[in-house]
Amino acid sequence: MESSADLRSVLIAKIRELDLTQRESAKAIGVSQQALSSWVSGDTIPSRTQVPRIAAFLGRPEDEVRQMRVKAAEQDIGVVERIDHLEDAVDALTVQLEEIRTTQHELVTMALAAIPAIPGASEALAELRAVETPHAKHEAAE
Repeated sequence: MESSADLRSVLIAKIRELDLTQRESAKAIGVSQQALSSWVSGDTIPSRTQVPRIAAFLGRPEDEVRQMRVKAAEQDIGVVERIDHLEDAVDALTVQLEEIRTTQHELVTMALAAIPAIPGASEALAELRAVETPHAKHEAAE
């Protein structure tokens, strides 16, 4: 298909070709039915992180789907840049959250090591040992 293909039309055509419902198609892509419905209606465009899954569903190269995504965004100047900026911000927040979790785990570990030296701290120690962090769960599974 030419690079001027309309993502919305290509999605609709593929869903019809495969004789799938929007729910079945959304599941095959790995998104919610509401997300797919919003793309098909033209209300929103897929995020850049969804391009590989959409390309696989459509059986088309990722670059082609990226071009279709950009074309869909041209109706609202700058929407792709805004979406990409927001996704970058979410990625940065995810990294910060992991750093916070790591720090939390380190603090709990240090507290657990220090508390036995404090007279009468056995109750506090028991409470701290009961604190479950994502890292503690991960370590317990190993």
